[in-house]
Amino acid sequence: MTAALLTPARMWPRDVLKVGAVGLRTRPLRAFLSSLGIAIGIAAMVSVVGLLVLAGSVVLAPEAWREFLGIVVAQAPTSGASIVPIPFPVRALIGLGLAIAGGHLAWRGRRRLGEGLLILGLIVANPTLWVTAMSIAIALVPLWRSAPPVSAPNPARLREAIST
Repeated sequence: MTAALLTPARMWPRDVLKVGAVGLRTRPLRAFLSSLGIAIGIAAMVSVVGLLVLAGSVVLAPEAWREFLGIVVAQAPTSGASIVPIPFPVRALIGLGLAIAGGHLAWRGRRRLGEGLLILGLIVANPTLWVTAMSIAIALVPLWRSAPPVSAPNPARLREAIST
C-alpha cells in the first residue's frame, strides 16, 4: 500500500457534536470534573498574572502603595454605613462561614435552616444597608418559591374532625 491510497478518516461536525453530547449525557460527573479543572486552571493563571502585576507595581511605586493602604485601612471600619461595627474582613469571614454552614445544612436536607443561615451570612457580611436589603430581597425569593403549597381543607376530613 502506498501513502496515496490511505486517507485519514473525517467526521462531519454534526457527528462530532452527537458524540460529544452522548459523552456528556453518559458521564456527567466526568464532564463536571473536567469543567471544574478548566475553571481552576484559568483562575490559577489569572491569579499568578495578577500577583506578578501587583508585585511589580509595589516594587515600582512603594510610596503610592503606602498612601493607598493608609487611606484604606483608616477608612475601612467606618465606610459604607456599616450595620455591624466590626471590620469588614471579620464580617466577610463570618458571613462566609455562615454561608458554608447553610449550604452544608441545605445539602443534608435541612433546607429551610440552611437558607436562613445564608440570609444571616449576607446580612453580616455586606457592608452597606442598601446592599443588605437587596440581598435579603433576592435571598427571600427561593424561600418563598420553595414554601409548601397551601391547599384547601378537605370537607370530609373537617366533618370527621368535628364529629369526634
